[in-house]
Amino acid sequence: MTELKQTYYRAEIKIKNNNLLSLIEQNGYTNIANFCKVNNLSCSLLGSYANLKVSPFLNDQTGYRKTALDISFALGALPEDIWPSDMLLVLENNSGFAKINKGQAETLIAQSSADSLVLKDERTKLIESAMSALNERTKDIVVRRSKGQTFKLISDVYGISVSRAREIEAKGIRILKAKNQNSKTKELTQAYEIYNK
Repeated sequence: MTELKQTYYRAEIKIKNNNLLSLIEQNGYTNIANFCKVNNLSCSLLGSYANLKVSPFLNDQTGYRKTALDISFALGALPEDIWPSDMLLVLENNSGFAKINKGQAETLIAQSSADSLVLKDERTKLIESAMSALNERTKDIVVRRSKGQTFKLISDVYGISVSRAREIEAKGIRILKAKNQNSKTKELTQAYEIYNK
């Protein structure tokens, strides 16, 4: 009979771009799909960037792909903050597993839970600060949309047209983005405008 070591657990591992995923969370998005929808980006392409399946660089390595710049712009970050030069940029396989013992499992779970609580608290503070810039109706419409409510339902609640509900949400998002702009975002905006001339 084969003797088993004290590795009772198998931990599944997925390697992803934490810089990209953290920035999406810090900007108040609950998931990639929400971020893509609001910013009119391809979810499958963003997923490929997050899973390190696609390089953000042009084939000749002279700069960033337009989609990488679009993502950076939407997040208010410089591309090199999302994809630093020392990061593995393309992986054939980004998943695997490791055999771990009880102590390692407990440590992983405790660390993961603590990190999640800190991120959630930071995200909550960021969202509350940004949302304070909106009037109550705009804030409610942005929140309802983030929870997946349709413009039709929102227009019925407020007695406005669907197009007006869409305009109010867009204005709210513009205000939120402007409120969260920092010097890096301004640099990125300038670079983005030069690139798109």
